Amino acid sequence: MTLPGDGEICGVDETLARGITSMHLYNGEITEKLFSGKEVSVNLLSKLSLADSVAHFKRDLPRPEQNLIYWGHALLNVGNLLASAAEYKIQNKAFDGKIGVVYRPTPSNSGHAQIEPKISTGFARKLTNEVKGRKDIFPDDPGAVWT
Repeated sequence: MTLPGDGEICGVDETLARGITSMHLYNGEITEKLFSGKEVSVNLLSKLSLADSVAHFKRDLPRPEQNLIYWGHALLNVGNLLASAAEYKIQNKAFDGKIGVVYRPTPSNSGHAQIEPKISTGFARKLTNEVKGRKDIFPDDPGAVWT
């Protein structure tokens, strides 16, 4: 089923929210798993507010049977993502620099979008370090410590 807006390319001024789970952590450290892989799911905050996105993450991300718990969220600007890709391409000739965010709403998440295509481990590490460096990581537990 195709929903209105499906397939739209997100603009550079858009802000994304990415749910963080225990799968993205290793010994309390947020790892490149936060952004690595194929079709990384994010929420487009112009389509679904941050509060509603966090509520969605808390409801849909935990999977106790897999020991997967919701930890918090990260924010990322599409323009920063594209600038990071351009910089990474200069440093890594094998990376073609083609990356974007595509709006892919679902019946249960009107803000769903995907970072496409697949993000390599190296580029994911760069993105994760940049998000951490900007302090754009927000634990669900205000007392949580992350590195």
